[in-house]
Amino acid sequence: MSKGIPGRSLGEVILCAKGEGLRAALLELAPEERDLLLLFGCVGLSYGEIAEALSLPLGTVRSRIHRLRQKLRERLILAPEVTYGA
Repeated sequence: MSKGIPGRSLGEVILCAKGEGLRAALLELAPEERDLLLLFGCVGLSYGEIAEALSLPLGTVRSRIHRLRQKLRERLILAPEVTYGA
């Protein structure tokens, strides 16, 4: 599933994440997990667009992104200096 973000290096995409804690947490994810979150949060694709691009069912994309957001939230509880947004 992990094909990277078209036209962007990992470094460029990680820069959209503000705060060292968030960047570190994203780098700890498996590449295919990181791709899902970055396509949604940084590139701005909708769930439907991600599902189409990765040839996954819409429900699978929604549930995976939900679980990954929870996973990141848990990792960031100890990193209060993190800010969000591009």
